[in-house]
Amino acid sequence: MLKGMKALIIVMMSLLVSAGCQKDIPKPENKIQIVTVNSNQFGEEESIPVNNSPQQQDPFYVQSQINGKNVYIECIVRGVTFRNDPQSQGKAGKIIVTIDGKRNQEVRAAAFIIKGLSSGKHRIKLDIVKLNGEPYSLSKEFTISIK
Repeated sequence: MLKGMKALIIVMMSLLVSAGCQKDIPKPENKIQIVTVNSNQFGEEESIPVNNSPQQQDPFYVQSQINGKNVYIECIVRGVTFRNDPQSQGKAGKIIVTIDGKRNQEVRAAAFIIKGLSSGKHRIKLDIVKLNGEPYSLSKEFTISIK
């Protein structure tokens, strides 16, 4: 009987301890404010600006990131595909990479890495061309600094 009583006390104590350790998490407050706009509040010539991302505004968007002596480049080109798939929609193309005025490589991917650049500033130029080398008149140039 005494063992049963001890076991019951231990169970009760552990329940009290576990109940006391729970965090009292408050409910999140909803801070979203909904505003209704009447169409007649604005004149005919006024418009509400739309915040488009750079990828939507630019037909050739380039994002680069330096990691040591390597540069990671991602290109988004509207209407041009880099896949070697005849069923893919869009015009097929490739990227001509020029570094400091010297042709470096041809790339058939939207994302790629330029490896092993020397320390200092480098001028990188990316030209989008057709598979036969004819230009699409899409080009980007930017300067990077390798430490």
